[in-house]
Amino acid sequence: MRYGDVQRLGPEHIQGDTIRIITEKNRKGVTIPFLPPARAIWKKYEGKLPKISNQKMNKYVKELCEVVSIDTEIVTVDYRGVERIEKTMPKFKLIGSHSAKRSFVTTMRQRGVSVETLMVITGNNRKTIEKYILHTEEDAVRELTEAWT
Repeated sequence: MRYGDVQRLGPEHIQGDTIRIITEKNRKGVTIPFLPPARAIWKKYEGKLPKISNQKMNKYVKELCEVVSIDTEIVTVDYRGVERIEKTMPKFKLIGSHSAKRSFVTTMRQRGVSVETLMVITGNNRKTIEKYILHTEEDAVRELTEAWT
């Protein structure tokens, strides 16, 4: 879920084993499975999730990623006019709450969840979902190996 939708989440959005909410960004209704890990968090906070700014959440996500050593060096490229500026930094510095959504979409697609299902539970259109899906070298090797076995 997007940051803003999580912040609005209330008991009225919990319907049995699903979360049903109209997304703030594109005003689409989404139905999301209310899985045990999410249910445990919901129960811990008695249905009143803590309010936190997007900036603080992104700071905590970066700290968590640093603690678990998501620190591969990444080269970023920016342009100021015609000047090309390369920076190298550990991956955790580039990760934020939106990265979680993109990673979720990629992981679920790698596990065989259809693009159509991902569209339903995220409220995103096909074009956006396909941009989110990272096709890795490992995916390519796995697919080709499976095709030949």
